[in-house]
Amino acid sequence: MKSYLAVIVGLGLLLGGRSADAEESAVKLADKYLQTHASHDPNDKVRQALASPTKMRFIDTPLLEVATYLSTLHNLDIQFDRRALEDVGLSSDHPITIDLEGVRLQSGLRLMLDQLELTYVVDPGRLLITTPEAAEPYSQSAFYPCVDLIYDSDSLAGEGGPSDYDSLIDLIHTTVEPDSWYFVGGAMPDVQPMENGLLIRQSEAAQRKIAALLAALRTAKSLPSDAYDPTPIDALPQREAAELQKLRASLDKAGSAAFVDTPLIEVAEYLSKLTGSRVLLDKRALEFVGKSLDLPVDLEFPKATARLIFDDLTREHRLSYYLENESILITTVHDVESHMVLKVYPVRDLLQSVDPSPQLLTPSFHGNFGGSGQSPSPYWETATDRLLDSMTSTIQPGSWKELGGSGGIGVLKVADALVILQTEQNHEQIARLLHDIRTQRQPRPESSTAAKAKQDEPVLIRYPIPLDDDGSDAISKFARLLTSEVAAESWNDETRYAISLGKTTLLVKQTPAIHAIIRQWIAQLYPHSIYAQQAAGGLRGGSGSSWGSCYAPELFDQKLGVVGGVPPTPRVMQDAVKSGM
Repeated sequence: MKSYLAVIVGLGLLLGGRSADAEESAVKLADKYLQTHASHDPNDKVRQALASPTKMRFIDTPLLEVATYLSTLHNLDIQFDRRALEDVGLSSDHPITIDLEGVRLQSGLRLMLDQLELTYVVDPGRLLITTPEAAEPYSQSAFYPCVDLIYDSDSLAGEGGPSDYDSLIDLIHTTVEPDSWYFVGGAMPDVQPMENGLLIRQSEAAQRKIAALLAALRTAKSLPSDAYDPTPIDALPQREAAELQKLRASLDKAGSAAFVDTPLIEVAEYLSKLTGSRVLLDKRALEFVGKSLDLPVDLEFPKATARLIFDDLTREHRLSYYLENESILITTVHDVESHMVLKVYPVRDLLQSVDPSPQLLTPSFHGNFGGSGQSPSPYWETATDRLLDSMTSTIQPGSWKELGGSGGIGVLKVADALVILQTEQNHEQIARLLHDIRTQRQPRPESSTAAKAKQDEPVLIRYPIPLDDDGSDAISKFARLLTSEVAAESWNDETRYAISLGKTTLLVKQTPAIHAIIRQWIAQLYPHSIYAQQAAGGLRGGSGSSWGSCYAPELFDQKLGVVGGVPPTPRVMQDAVKSGM
């Protein structure tokens, strides 16, 4: 995970020594300043025009005439970035053919400009038509207060408790315009932590997505556990989310059809009538792969939903479709990856129902490791990894970023939520999979009395310890430190003990659950040791596994008493061992 320590330190210097976490300030801002800088946004008029309904009916009409018409209709200043258009071989005389009515101006412009591989930006008081590359300098900076998403509700935020900027920042980098960030070769600066919030420079469209994502995460976090509703949440502005839901509902309408050498454009007209939604063909994308609007279609459906017809039609001709801009667009499999949907999946119930077996146990950081011999809390990160793996390995594996696709997935612990960027069709599969898991999962069977007794039976394990102090009593000091830090009240001199064997080896007899905590504890003391490597590699522990052996060195591919390539002991460990703990 990326570290933002340097950024936080830098901001601390700029702010007179303060860290990125805001503190109660002794300076109170003047009311005059607050009122002056809460002035009217010069782009409000443009955004209101973009939200208003429009009509666009043009046949081979020059782009300049289309812009002039829309400018008059919406009382809006529309300009062209002529140099940028010339750089891609376009001019304001390029012919436009489009037939739309009853859509917002924002949707209509996107549909029209997508066919030319152009875009628009909101420049103070006007709308500028340009290319995606030339639009980058018009990106905007925004500050998002996020104190509720960087501090766990159980943490001591007001007492200087730890903040988790990294998880939220990584989530945004992974799921919002993932190829646009500087650290992966894009043009946009990486997200910066500041004053219990995030400072982000991005395009206006991306800023809308980020704001909607944060709102969706807050919704997931606020869900009550006693009536938990895990319905996926669209990370979209409210109006766009409602339009998307309406399009999805239209796909459930059923009808019958028999297409025999029917041109694709006529099939689209039929589907438009069946669904009551606008069904369009992405002419540019289809022509790029050699498919025309007159592509002959042969399909027969005595009775089927529109969704099934869309699925069979696109599968038969290696096409796809997406729902966007108040329309359903038929396009290519490649192009649909540029129109993915961002959703937040509440998963608190799936994370809290994980089997708390020894392999999922983690040390408690509230006091000593393992408390008073009580079972620690489930290892949240491992449970999350399992859930993430179940998604990426079973839902179109090749569609995820890790395997060359465009899909992204991340998690925010504080909101108990998965955030997934995927196609509409893959989101449907994910939702079905999670529903099946929730409705068909079964509780773990009760263990027999004998099994429970065996699980609590102490096991003898040999631990090579990577000490850098080869003194004769160093390993004994380590043993004393171990028994005072890990489940301190559980040790005795007969059945649960830790004794030295040579200069670098411990013999430890404890329950499998406590052994799991011991391995975690050693891994944290020695983050580059084989213990840490095995933990990172997901080696499972517990009784019945190889960890239960009483002869442990083979687990590490090492000879008895030989531990090579380990880093120096951490300073805290050195001090503890040398002091005789």
